[in-house]
Amino acid sequence: MQKEQIAVLKKLIRELVSKVAGKGNEKIVDIIWGNKPVNEFKIADKLKLTINQTRNILYKLSAQNIVSFVSKKDEKKGW
Repeated sequence: MQKEQIAVLKKLIRELVSKVAGKGNEKIVDIIWGNKPVNEFKIADKLKLTINQTRNILYKLSAQNIVSFVSKKDEKKGW
């Protein structure tokens, strides 16, 4: 894909996220864009949201098959 096509695609995804998860939440796209896994705590930190607010956004996006995520058990914190 060319840079222009990627920019258009990213803009469309941001608009979709805004409609699904609420206005202002499209910033999450910039954080999770790409193929690398991103920790939900890092997302919350970068968005300056609580972990519960961040999870709520991710759950909404997951329900619409926009994102997928894996829950792993932390030996110290639990889930």
